[in-house]
Amino acid sequence: MKPDYTELIADGTDCVRVVIELQDKNSQTLHLSHHSVFFEIAGPGKLIGENPFSLEAGRGVVFIQAGRESGEISLKAHVDGLPPMEIIINNTAMQEEIVPVNGNI
Repeated sequence: MKPDYTELIADGTDCVRVVIELQDKNSQTLHLSHHSVFFEIAGPGKLIGENPFSLEAGRGVVFIQAGRESGEISLKAHVDGLPPMEIIINNTAMQEEIVPVNGNI
């Protein structure tokens, strides 16, 4: 799994793309692979995309959306017959002021 970056801003809207590739021992993508991938997410984030889904040509993509609280977001991918893969995305507190969620100013 390869995220485009490993840090989000905890504003409830920031997102990161995570590319999933099934590779052999030589780091070559298995283009004929259509394995099913199941995800587990923990922490202040939300998985955007199908869960589970089937790889297309050995690849797939999901997005992680930041929550409004800071902390670590863990994403684990499970493919039958292989050990799970895990990435950590840091969801950091906003430094700028935002418009109140409940509409009170």
